[in-house]
Amino acid sequence: MRPSTAAILILSSHALVASPRPGAAPLRVGTAKQLFIDDRFVASSRGVTLALNLPEQPPGSVLPKDRPWERGRIGGYAHVFEHQGLYRLYYNTFDVSFETRYLCLALSADGVHWTKPDVGTVEYAGSRRNNIVAIGVLGEVFVDPFAAPERRFKLLSNIQAPDPRWEPSVGGDREHLYLFVSGDGAVWRREPGSVLPFYFGAPTSVFWDGAISKWAVFPRAYLPDSRVRVYARTTVDRDALARPYPYTANPARLPGKGTAAGLSDELPVVLKPDERDPPGMQIYTLGAVKYPFAADAHVAFPSMWYSRRPDWATGKADPEASDTLEVQLALSRDGVAWRRPFRHAVIRRGPTGSGLEGQIYSSGMVRHGDRLLVYYCGLGSRHLTGDPKSDWNPVIGRVVFRLDGFVSADAAYEGGELTTPPLVFEGNRLELNATTGGGGFVRVEVLDAQGRVHPGFGLAEADRVDGDSVAHRVTWRGRTDLGALGRAPIRLRFVMRDARLYAFQFVP
Repeated sequence: MRPSTAAILILSSHALVASPRPGAAPLRVGTAKQLFIDDRFVASSRGVTLALNLPEQPPGSVLPKDRPWERGRIGGYAHVFEHQGLYRLYYNTFDVSFETRYLCLALSADGVHWTKPDVGTVEYAGSRRNNIVAIGVLGEVFVDPFAAPERRFKLLSNIQAPDPRWEPSVGGDREHLYLFVSGDGAVWRREPGSVLPFYFGAPTSVFWDGAISKWAVFPRAYLPDSRVRVYARTTVDRDALARPYPYTANPARLPGKGTAAGLSDELPVVLKPDERDPPGMQIYTLGAVKYPFAADAHVAFPSMWYSRRPDWATGKADPEASDTLEVQLALSRDGVAWRRPFRHAVIRRGPTGSGLEGQIYSSGMVRHGDRLLVYYCGLGSRHLTGDPKSDWNPVIGRVVFRLDGFVSADAAYEGGELTTPPLVFEGNRLELNATTGGGGFVRVEVLDAQGRVHPGFGLAEADRVDGDSVAHRVTWRGRTDLGALGRAPIRLRFVMRDARLYAFQFVP
């Protein structure tokens, strides 16, 4: 799938040149897929740029607002993931009273057509024939593969409305962060005791990070002495999701709502606005995931609020800021150091009547074939200047990326080349996720660590790779086997014309 919208070129070829330090150890890539989300695999280049690729943005909503408990608002916050061959979408709603937040469930086999099952969990208007699974909670539902079956589904949330299953027992601590568990994703119960004694008011991202064998937890925080929203991170042991999470006490933390304080610098902040952002910018939600289809890749879809509130660094505000939210892309190798190299929105505002005029919140990512479906909730009104009961015009929709297609190494029509640092690989063949124009191509030359061509794998023997595939097989005069090179470090030299290279992988 070739992107329908032109890539946004941000980094020049000069910025790509990142020769490794003398004596630096070769990169061990094994048989895992490797992405060009930064310059890790760029030792030198000419005529090649790293580029953000904008997704397809199909119009309209994937989930109609057709139930009484949805008529006030559908979405705002939602989260989608795959479990046992089905996509599960958990989304918040309000009825016309706007008094109670409901958490609802929808199911899909293709990510496009959704059903709303009668789960029989919560009574609404005298009936349990509805898809409501909980009251007064929000967050990103996730699956814990290590838990007992009756605790397999989990959710971290404050308690924002009374529910007989959570009451009594919460008392003045309702605004703290609690863990909720479920065996089927429909019937939920709250674990005793809070895990963090702070108010968050936005979804907390959670994922298992196998590289460190811990849960990574990303709650919203506020910069000290301001109300600017940012995101922090902590880690939790495999079986400790229900126990209090460690944090550093700070008596000067920012007061929050009600009885609970807002998290400030008690946990390390990992993503915040910077000098490249306009005054007043805030990070409203994060939507972080560990990308499961390649090595050392973490992706987040932060909703960036163009706020009229004071700037975090200067104290200045932009009274003419749009008061809208769009979704950008954040990238990380380790889940700790996050970058936003491209500030163009990947889920952007839409025209009048689209439900995307005012606010957009990311809602999770799933894979469907060779595509990545990234979901969002859209609201028609601006954040603080709209009437939530009259003009929010809410929608739940999706955008579509190609697999691995967030960032690519691009060669223009005139051509270019890119050489990697030394790599130690496993496997016997090389595959590329790449697309080319009609006159474009990619050829791959294999060099030793010192940059000398391996006989039989030079540019003269390299067959042309062209067309569009997430798994082009690279050949040299028809041969694919790289086993003769042994396991000594090599470099790959990509010679390209009118091409986008998203990823490479050595395979058995």
